[in-house]
Amino acid sequence: MPTITTRLLWASIPPGEPMNVSLRVLLAVHGHEPTEWATRACRVVSEWKDARIRLLGVVDVPSPPLTSVITPARRLYAAARSAWRDDEAQRVQAAVGRLTTSADACRAAGLPVDVVSCGGTGTYWITAALPGVTEVQAGGGVFGDVRYRTTYGVDHEQALTILTTVASRPTATRIVCDAGWKSMAVHPTPPAPLSLGAVRSLNLSAEHTTIELDRDNETMRVGDTIEFLVGYGDTTIHLHEDLYAVRCGKVIAVWPVAARGKSR
Repeated sequence: MPTITTRLLWASIPPGEPMNVSLRVLLAVHGHEPTEWATRACRVVSEWKDARIRLLGVVDVPSPPLTSVITPARRLYAAARSAWRDDEAQRVQAAVGRLTTSADACRAAGLPVDVVSCGGTGTYWITAALPGVTEVQAGGGVFGDVRYRTTYGVDHEQALTILTTVASRPTATRIVCDAGWKSMAVHPTPPAPLSLGAVRSLNLSAEHTTIELDRDNETMRVGDTIEFLVGYGDTTIHLHEDLYAVRCGKVIAVWPVAARGKSR
């Protein structure tokens, strides 16, 4: 595996351009014991005779709510999701312990490891306090979208919505809006309409959303607006050019989604 990693890193460096490289150690994903694998891989990078390359640290890819380096631990979590806050701290501590042990092994071998990065929004409240961790990879959950709040228990204020317009009212219980999955991602969690009461069903096509209510609604008319809580920010934000920051009903800033379409 270190050989494959070095080839990928080498191919990513443009000729003649200086670049610092942080070796991302995907612990146990490839079947390697973390400590041995990390030490071998980090040594390969540190021994390169190229001033453009500098080893920064080790990283475990966040997989909230359990940032684990042990596949069976992920399965155990999935089976006990409803009660995860009761025992999750111990599971996460054990998993992150494998990461910090790998970092210590690299240092003992004379390899510089300044960055130990792990965790995600679902576990930052645990990983941020663990010894040996220098960086926590918590991000998207700050918006309090439907997925992070309902699936991962993140208690942040709901701050990300999509504003749609009512395009049609075929029946007293049915509302059709002018936005579909081109604007609001449905995977892995669909969006949720606000201020409509109980919703029987929600169906998204490419450019429209059909809402079926449990009770008649005579107040919502064509041209009125409906806000949707974003189901999952990670799969929705990149669908838009800008984010509009609203306070007390007024737009106070427009933030471009600068990285949109920049994947290579």
